[in-house]
Amino acid sequence: MYCSANHSYFFIIKLSFVNIRLEIKHNSRFKHIILFKWLFLAKGTKYYANLIHPEDPKDPIRKMCVPSASYCRFCFRKRLVGLSTNEILNRIDTVTDYIQNHPEVDNVLISGGDSFMNDNSVIERYLQKLLLIDPIQYVRFGSRIPVVYPMRIYQDKEFLRIMKTYAKQKQIYVITHFNHPNECTLQAKKAIKSLQSCGVTLRNQTVLLRGVNNDLKTIANTEFFS
Repeated sequence: MYCSANHSYFFIIKLSFVNIRLEIKHNSRFKHIILFKWLFLAKGTKYYANLIHPEDPKDPIRKMCVPSASYCRFCFRKRLVGLSTNEILNRIDTVTDYIQNHPEVDNVLISGGDSFMNDNSVIERYLQKLLLIDPIQYVRFGSRIPVVYPMRIYQDKEFLRIMKTYAKQKQIYVITHFNHPNECTLQAKKAIKSLQSCGVTLRNQTVLLRGVNNDLKTIANTEFFS
């Protein structure tokens, strides 16, 4: 996982207590009841938390900050997250071998979790291996890092070098998740421009979220690439 030398950008909050009621079936009857109380913790970036207006109980960032950087609660791949860097690296050869044996595959989506939470070495290893495969025309990265921690993009010279180097070989796309105008800060736009200056093509996948952006005005004002 990517980690800055300064860990102060992370925050951890107590989310909630949840009572879970389990009924154990015994002789065709539910007789034994067990109660579990779980404490959920959410970890995110201080940058993103500072976008919350604390006086507004309906603040859209507050409603979205639980997914953090960057396990989106609407992601259908979140069951796959949690592998270490070494575990990921050990699987790269298996993935590329499969693609080489299936020439009908012409593009790859590197998602997560969040693809830009990987170490730079992991990102570069994927690009090295994938772009050597002739049928691959382009590689896509799915990430909310430009939204929740844009400094990871524009302050990391090594990361930008990697993007610029491999974008010269084949097309690289970054698919972001800007969901509300309050996320479209100067820092976020700086991250976007840094990627564009490397030759990366940007696309945005806005998720329609009730109470956050399910109205025409909010969607129209989410100018993430302007």
